[in-house]
Amino acid sequence: MEKLKKLLSLVAVLLVVVLVVTACGNGDDGGADAPDIEDENGYDDGENGDENGDDNGDENGEANDTALGDGTLIVLKPSMPATLDPASGLDQPSSQVQRQIYDTLLYMSPDLQLHPHLALSWEIIDATTVELVLRDDVVFHNGDPLTAEDVKFSLERVAVSAHTSAVTGMIEEVEILDDFLIRVHTNVDFAPLVNHLAHTATSIVNKAHVEAVGDEGNAAEPIGTGPFRFVNLVAGDRIELTRFEDYWGGTSGVENVEIRIVPEQSVRAIEVDSGAAHIAYQIAPQDISLMEDSADVEVIRNRTLSTNYIGMNNQIAPFDDVRVRQAISYALDTDAIVAAVYLGLGQPGNGPISSIVWGAADLEPRGHDIARAQELLAEAGLEDGFETTIFFNDGNPQRAMISEIVQAQLRALNIDISIEPVEWGTYMEVTAGGEAPMYILGWVTVTNDPDYGLFPTLHSVNHGEAGNRSFYANDEVDRLLDLAREETDADVRLQLYTEAQEIIREEAPWVFLWEGEDAYVIHNSVSGFDTHPGGHHGLWTVTID
Repeated sequence: MEKLKKLLSLVAVLLVVVLVVTACGNGDDGGADAPDIEDENGYDDGENGDENGDDNGDENGEANDTALGDGTLIVLKPSMPATLDPASGLDQPSSQVQRQIYDTLLYMSPDLQLHPHLALSWEIIDATTVELVLRDDVVFHNGDPLTAEDVKFSLERVAVSAHTSAVTGMIEEVEILDDFLIRVHTNVDFAPLVNHLAHTATSIVNKAHVEAVGDEGNAAEPIGTGPFRFVNLVAGDRIELTRFEDYWGGTSGVENVEIRIVPEQSVRAIEVDSGAAHIAYQIAPQDISLMEDSADVEVIRNRTLSTNYIGMNNQIAPFDDVRVRQAISYALDTDAIVAAVYLGLGQPGNGPISSIVWGAADLEPRGHDIARAQELLAEAGLEDGFETTIFFNDGNPQRAMISEIVQAQLRALNIDISIEPVEWGTYMEVTAGGEAPMYILGWVTVTNDPDYGLFPTLHSVNHGEAGNRSFYANDEVDRLLDLAREETDADVRLQLYTEAQEIIREEAPWVFLWEGEDAYVIHNSVSGFDTHPGGHHGLWTVTID
């Protein structure tokens, strides 16, 4: 009876969310589903915190009726990967699956320390060169042995890909010294290169396979050296993996993995609590206390390397005027927004990168000041306000709620905001194309280095798809970021990044919104699930009782 009451309570919560989402979709005074709480090796789809960069998508899926205990680990997540090819995207949903199929030369563990992986060791030769000794006992899922040629092909391939240039564009050449010894050369001095060699974008693919089938073929049938082999993908529904028996790192704890796409946060929680699944990623803040009361599951909370923000297109009037952007930042009470939407999960953001990332500056909060906002708008000649539109990826209840609150708060400045929820893939295109005057997005600094948090998203060379979707441009910020990525002295780098973040705060291309924290529901039959601040958790350590 107690379990039934709890499930009914969760269903009631879900119905409330559905009603809110439905209301949001009708007309200008509503929004659609807000994002879950994810982020990315880059873009955070709002469910994890960004990226390999980005936010989640909106694919629909529904958990099936497979029972637990048949040797298959069932994982529920909000969004389908955009691609299973490392050279074809940086979004977080993709990285979460790629991490299970492929390996990288180095591995950043959940405590954010670098470790050998496909490379037994590494040595920084100079500011443009890293030498790595490769393992000689690695085979791909098709039985081919890993060679230096595969590594060279993989890294040089992603170096020239428009999808991954923010992570890999500095790689100029991979020099093969012998069968298991290579040197990675960059085209500029680049201090954080070794961190980037742990990023899923630098996953090692099978050269012969990719040359035979192409990028799309590799995305459809990926072959890596990772702990799990790809079996099947049902669009919008699930990805099926199986244990790779010849994995160099040892045998994974489960025989099969089924990653199911369940967009609704509360449904994911219910499925695990009822015994229909093992792990639910990114549950809703309002479900945490209910799940903590359950005897059948555990709730794990994990600070992430992600930050979420409200972007403004700095090339579209009136946001091309810094006074307007500053006015928006003063007018929005972000503490109140975060409290109302996230219910104590995570914390208000105070800068362009998460405060747990090395090099994050301790910036002075701008504060909530309507009077100052009105003064700035008057100075910009907009004392009577203006009309604009805020976009977000649908299927994300938090971002829907944020949009509505922003709409309500900015009425104090006579700013009339229309709310536009958009499917994830389309959302990426709209923001990359500069078509969104305002938008909500996140970014995950998965390398734990400020270069990856700031250079792709705020350097002027990366306007659009590369990451700078606010189309922000400042010559001094560009100069500081260029110097910092080439500087090898950590103290000097820290000072350069602090100066850049102070300018960014002043110029307000973003409203700093929320630093991510994820919540997961884990069935009591599961052991060994170790969450990663980057959002792409390894499943090879998991066992099922």
